[in-house]
Amino acid sequence: MMLSNLVLGFLKRLIGSEESIDDIINSYKYSERFVITMDFQVMHKVLTGDIADKIYDDTALNHNPIICLDFLKKINDSKESLPKIASYYSEEQRCHIGICIFNIQKKLLAEIKEFLGEDVDLDCNTQMPKFETNH
Repeated sequence: MMLSNLVLGFLKRLIGSEESIDDIINSYKYSERFVITMDFQVMHKVLTGDIADKIYDDTALNHNPIICLDFLKKINDSKESLPKIASYYSEEQRCHIGICIFNIQKKLLAEIKEFLGEDVDLDCNTQMPKFETNH
């Protein structure tokens, strides 16, 4: 599974820039943000798809976002598949990364929601906008 060039460019900017995440996100068109969001949704599903909701929710109470940067750097620098990279992390670490990925995804969607005038969330199974998410 390969991520789009658009999301890889987004990750490079996120990792190697002094710009705020809001400034980086705002530099992309709505359609580009949506494509990036789709890849983030796939990352979230790969990382957390086999983790019980209770474990995920318990981890969210003591979320540590630092591990996410390491994961994003590995994705950015590696030619390995996303599932292979995710396999290097423990279940707890994948929860922390999943929470971070979900938070970035929410930031990406925030202005799209405002622009569309509705509450848009993504369903991993259909890849179409819907009104709720599992996590």
